[in-house]
Amino acid sequence: MNYLIRHTVAPFVCKKCHLTIAFFAFALSSLSAQKHYAGISLSSGLSGIEFTNSAGESLDYSKSLSNSWAAVYMFKSNSFMAEGRLGFDNLKSNFNGTSVNTSVSMDFIRTSVLGSYLLLKGPLKIKLGLGLSAGKIVAGQQVTNGKSNNIMDSKAYNSIDFGGLGEAGLVLEASEIINVQLTYFYRKGLNNLEANSSSSTKTISNGIQASVLFSF
Repeated sequence: MNYLIRHTVAPFVCKKCHLTIAFFAFALSSLSAQKHYAGISLSSGLSGIEFTNSAGESLDYSKSLSNSWAAVYMFKSNSFMAEGRLGFDNLKSNFNGTSVNTSVSMDFIRTSVLGSYLLLKGPLKIKLGLGLSAGKIVAGQQVTNGKSNNIMDSKAYNSIDFGGLGEAGLVLEASEIINVQLTYFYRKGLNNLEANSSSSTKTISNGIQASVLFSF
């Protein structure tokens, strides 16, 4: 009987033990590869609007330098990252025509979500990411031929700016707890900000963004 147990039951039990140990080892390694980060990002670039009138003609609005900041939460698992941001940005855009001179400035509270994949091994990696962005206009002014209008009072614009977001750049894992990013971003509005649907105003911005995050 002892011989039978040793050569039939025992190997089966040992095999299940090995599988159980391997499963828990894999689970622990996966958990150890997951990290949560919090930090801040600062960006600077060109922002403006793309305007199309009721006749379908695009007017050449200029872009202006703008700066923004955001608080960031990031979840990282191996080569994948998911980020959520909440912050403030602005845009300024001008059009100088033969009979009409117009300038538009808007301030936004903006939130965005971004999914990214990291290339390369080691502390320095390449980041490629896509996401969505939504901003609410909290202040703004439009000046046409010297006449100024408060955007919030005039109701000329819808209050929500919804768009797509893309990023590419470098990620440096400086230590076990510090994550530093330097990326190029491109954000384009997808919805029409004009309350008058016969014309179209959409936001556009691009520039450089720097982020410093700490794991917790």
